[in-house]
This record gives sequence, structure tokens and C-alpha cells, in this order.
Amino acid sequence: RGVVWVAAVQYHSAAVKSDGTLWTWGYNNYGQLGDGSTSTRTSPVQVTSISGAMSVAAGAYCSAAVKADGTAWAWGWNNYGRLGDGTTTNRSLPVQIAGLSGIVSLSTKLFHGIAEKSDGTILTWGGNAAGQLGNGRVGIRAKAEQIVALKDIISIEAGRSHAAAVGDDGKVWTWGLNLFGQLGDGSNTSRAIPASIVGLTGAVSVAAGEYHMVVGKSDGSAWCWGYGGVGQLWNGRNSSHVAPGQV
Repeated sequence: RGVVWVAAVQYHSAAVKSDGTLWTWGYNNYGQLGDGSTSTRTSPVQVTSISGAMSVAAGAYCSAAVKADGTAWAWGWNNYGRLGDGTTTNRSLPVQIAGLSGIVSLSTKLFHGIAEKSDGTILTWGGNAAGQLGNGRVGIRAKAEQIVALKDIISIEAGRSHAAAVGDDGKVWTWGLNLFGQLGDGSNTSRAIPASIVGLTGAVSVAAGEYHMVVGKSDGSAWCWGYGGVGQLWNGRNSSHVAPGQV
């Protein structure tokens, strides 16, 4: 009872309660439950080294949490430096993501992480083979770096090898892998620097699957694009789409 935030990925789940405690359960081969072990749990266990939790994110074999003091913490599989602690060492207990303060939200997936600060700036870290860190380069970064091209951001999300952000002006910015059109710019060309999606306005939130995106607009409508091979999109067909369409 008293759950205020939940997150789930393929093999584990997490929840934050109103008292700031954090609970996890499921597969734990890389320590992604954060309880100091690698034992799978079929019922929730408390991550006792985290208090004052505000939100939690679940990635592939890793987890991350934002605390009320604005710090961010991560644990589990640290391939590509995606725990953001400056190493590639797996952690079964939470470690602080280096250099992050004033954090209000965080997202992590298979290769990288992204965080939003209270001033609307964005930082990324981890794997970067497709330019998903948004810094104009490729190559792993085991510590967070600000994306200077983005400001006044209100919503963020990491996909498998791409990412997106919504500005307070309602514009949607995307970058990284674009194999299935998941950047929504009408092409299949990947890019390492964020660009706004032409014609998509009024956005207030964004969510990402591995290869597709969904945006919620202020008028209550939902728009999606990218890989649609198993019916993820709006068009009633198992096909991909390189530009946003309304659900």
C-alpha cells in the first residue's frame, strides 16, 4: 500500500512508497534489485540503502532512482558505463551517479541513461554507438555530460539506442538510432545531435519502447511512430512509420 511510483522492464520491477522507501523484485543476476545480492526474488525486498526516494526507473538488468534531495543513484549491470559512476563495474548496491544534482526525473534502458534537472537542462551517460547521448560524438561515457543543445525540458525518455525530450514550448526533440524511423523526422538517418520534429507541437510527455515513441499532447491526443512490427503503432497494421501519426 501507499505506492506512488512503479517501474518495470523485461525481468524485474520496482516501486516507491509514499514514505520514500524503495522496493524491488524479480530477476537479479546482475544485482539490479539493489539488495546487495544476486538472488532472484519472487516477492518485494526493500532497497535499504535508499531512503527518501521520489521515483525509480528500470532498465535492462539495472535500476536507478531519484531521491528527494535531487541526487540520482543506480545499480545492477554496468555495461557501457550506464550506472554513471565513472566505472564499468557491476553494482548490487546503489551507487550515486557522479556529478548529478537537482535531478527531477531519470530514464534508463539497455545502453544509456538520461536525467532532467530542475532548471530544465539534460544530462546523459553510458553507451553511445548510435549517438544516443546527444553530444555530437560516439563512444562510451561513464559519467554524465550535459546536452548543451537542450534547455527548458519538461519530459525525457530513453529508448534502446535513442532518446527524446519535450520542451516547455511543446516541441519534441529526438536523437540517436533511427533504423525504424524512431526519431520521427521522416527518415531512417541516425543522428548524434538533438533535432525537433517538424510539425509536432503541443507535446507534454513522451514515452519510448525499444524502437518506437509515443507522445501525449495537451489536447489529450496521443501520437506515435517508429517500429510497428507487432502492432505498436496507431495504423492497425504491423508496419513501421517514420513520422508521427495520431492514435
